[in-house]
Amino acid sequence: MKMVYFVIVIVLLSIWDIKNMKTKKQNKDLILYVVLMLMVGFLGIYYFSDPDRSFSKVILSWIGQGE
Repeated sequence: MKMVYFVIVIVLLSIWDIKNMKTKKQNKDLILYVVLMLMVGFLGIYYFSDPDRSFSKVILSWIGQGE
């Protein structure tokens, strides 16, 4: 249920921020904002899907330094 609340909050905040950026014609900031919000969303979903899983261990195993 936490994941549903997380996604709803992210979507609502993003819509509000994107509307404000469009009215101020901040196109470069808008692109960066969308990219960062997508990253935050994916990392949040990753965490809420299994809080015991460690993101740093996954990254270290990808580069060959993990267990």
